[in-house]
Amino acid sequence: MSASPSKSLGDLEKHQVGYFTTPLFTRRESIEETLAIFDATRSPAENSSILMRATHLYKVKPEKLEQLRQSLIKNQNFVHVELLHQSSDIGLTHKIFARHKSGKELQYDGVVYRLTEVIHAEDFGLDEIEKLAGYKGSFDPVVVEFENSIREIIPSLHMYSHTSLNFYTATPKSWEEVGIKAEGEPHLRLACKDMNIITITALIFSEAGKNYYVYLGEQTKTLQMIAHDTLISMELSGFVEFVANKRKTLHTAKETVLEELNGAIAPLHKLGLKHKNWNSIKSSWKTLGELRKAFNKFDLLIQAYEHISENRWAFFNGPRQIWLADEEKDDQEKIQHPCPNFFDAKLENSRITDISEKPDTPMYTGKIDELKKLIATIKDELVPVVDEENSLLTIFQTEFSLYAVWLAVLALFISLVSIVISIIVSGG
Repeated sequence: MSASPSKSLGDLEKHQVGYFTTPLFTRRESIEETLAIFDATRSPAENSSILMRATHLYKVKPEKLEQLRQSLIKNQNFVHVELLHQSSDIGLTHKIFARHKSGKELQYDGVVYRLTEVIHAEDFGLDEIEKLAGYKGSFDPVVVEFENSIREIIPSLHMYSHTSLNFYTATPKSWEEVGIKAEGEPHLRLACKDMNIITITALIFSEAGKNYYVYLGEQTKTLQMIAHDTLISMELSGFVEFVANKRKTLHTAKETVLEELNGAIAPLHKLGLKHKNWNSIKSSWKTLGELRKAFNKFDLLIQAYEHISENRWAFFNGPRQIWLADEEKDDQEKIQHPCPNFFDAKLENSRITDISEKPDTPMYTGKIDELKKLIATIKDELVPVVDEENSLLTIFQTEFSLYAVWLAVLALFISLVSIVISIIVSGG
């Protein structure tokens, strides 16, 4: 396979796609509510549809975007700012469009942002990529300036609290001109190496070259696929944080076990302490039951995510066709459809090489594994705590049963004494 000397590519653009740790629009549905939708009687394929509801989970509030627009207008580094009623990369109905004095253009729908810079507006060939593109790092001051304006709307937003993915896009005139025989409309992730970058790996060692990626394919769909991957990464981060907080709850329940044991073995005259710790055990038991129920649902969630990953899907936007009677119809609201993920390849000596035989797994697959391992760890930690609480529950029940027997004996003794006294009095 040889690279075509013709100008086989067009529209080279550099992008940064990401999200802020505190989005402008928060989830309309709590994680508990999302988990409740998963159904063990449905297959992972059916449950996976729950994960692809961007326009359900995040509803645009134009008035908030207008506040952000007003904030951006005050920043003289942004020379043009608009609030557009136009579908975003993840299918939301409105977005902020802001052009920076540098020429870079930023779009933000309240959840996912994209910064775009035109690198080469004319046609070019594979042999020109290394001259036109290169590794630029992950830090872009335009995003930081944008972040400062968002902080006026969200004061709790910390400095540099955004995550990002940097890449280039280009559109092939045809796959044949690029030197590839393709069926359908594939999307290719081309790994390139910037040899001008030197990475110090140790005191006396260094590594030449730094990878960057050029995505080849229809640009609009490429940007939607990457935006949805970014959104899923954000969602997974939220699930990991949720589970981590549940782990703290588990550790709190574990720490109360010793105190509850002290109540169980306390003498009878400390009945108040016993009652307090009995209530503590009941509370812990309820907490542990809720944790077990949540983690059973998480198993279904993991299976749904793994179904997407194993099928090597990405997602793009399509028109929504059905609205409920009480919903306002908006043709800018889109729904998500699965498609094959990006195929991988390398650019070497101005030639495309090492094309993968099937699409790559999604970029967030590692986060699925992270969530899965965290849940497995907590399940292992949960077992001994449940056993200890079971033992304490048995101890308290046994002791209270013993107290009941003693009280019954005491009542019987008092009754007998009363009878004897009554007989003596009557006989006297």
